[in-house]
Amino acid sequence: LNHFKGFLGWLLNSDENRSNIVSVVMFLIGGNVWFLIALFMGAGQIVGSVIGAHLVILKGAKLIRPVFITIVILTTLKLLYQNYF
Repeated sequence: LNHFKGFLGWLLNSDENRSNIVSVVMFLIGGNVWFLIALFMGAGQIVGSVIGAHLVILKGAKLIRPVFITIVILTTLKLLYQNYF
């Protein structure tokens, strides 16, 4: 129980976390939560973060640098296309 209280105190300590919690509560009150989709998205985030962490530990900068540069270039091209074409 003390660990839960400590975690809750840490969770509510920052403005972003408080804002996220208030948002969740408001969406729950409004009935605007699709729980099945939320569960699948949460599971996907967990699986992706575990796989990503293992890849970073195994491959390091040899993997991260090209992936990061590729994503930055693609995002830049997408934004340029959206705004100028």
